[in-house]
Amino acid sequence: MADDLDAAATLRGDSVPHVAVQALAAGCDYLLLADTGSQLSDVVRSIMAAVDSGMLSEEELGESARRIRSAAHRFESWSREKASNGS
Repeated sequence: MADDLDAAATLRGDSVPHVAVQALAAGCDYLLLADTGSQLSDVVRSIMAAVDSGMLSEEELGESARRIRSAAHRFESWSREKASNGS
């Protein structure tokens, strides 16, 4: 998971879209963007451009998406189990 992409310590003078692509290229599955989403379109465009240029692999992004879905499923199962046990 990447730290907040629009935090000054994360940006270090770069743009949020550039840092997002760098984080994905480094193997991050989750990107955290704490602003109101005003930069989301730019981030998505940068990711798409990085895939088109070969900087990011569509297959690796697909694997990342599968890991995210798997984690969400495990959390959902755990949450249901806790609720049924009264915890």
